[in-house]
Amino acid sequence: MSSGTSDRSRPMSALRVELFHDDDAGNWHYRVRELGISGGGTATRIEAEQECLAAIAFARPDPAGDSASETIEFVLVLGPRWP
Repeated sequence: MSSGTSDRSRPMSALRVELFHDDDAGNWHYRVRELGISGGGTATRIEAEQECLAAIAFARPDPAGDSASETIEFVLVLGPRWP
């Protein structure tokens, strides 16, 4: 049953999330330039995505404490390695 509130009525932010595989080291890294976030060194892309989401949540805490108050749209960019 719908509550009548659509995702479109919530504020939305688009963040560019860049995921890179380092062939030499054999691991994944991520970067969100808008928030000054970079990290990684994980074995899988999924782990890099999860770490990245946690870093974004830490960098952009919701002042109201309501995690459903904003929708974030991710633009994933896959690349071979850090430029």
